[in-house]
Amino acid sequence: MSALGSFSAGQRALLGRALDDAQAWRTPADECADCQTSSTGRCLDHADDLGLARAYRALGAELGLEAGA
Repeated sequence: MSALGSFSAGQRALLGRALDDAQAWRTPADECADCQTSSTGRCLDHADDLGLARAYRALGAELGLEAGA
């Protein structure tokens, strides 16, 4: 049985939207001054945010949720 086996279609859709929202929230829109001076191109805060956004996307994929659904 999958992790979402007991979830209704509506619950799966809501969880997918929540992960999409979380990913969008954690994806920086622009570079900040610290990003511009960083040797990696991202400050620590924005690098952490991107890592979380990737983790949310991976969790959705692992659970079989469609992005943007």
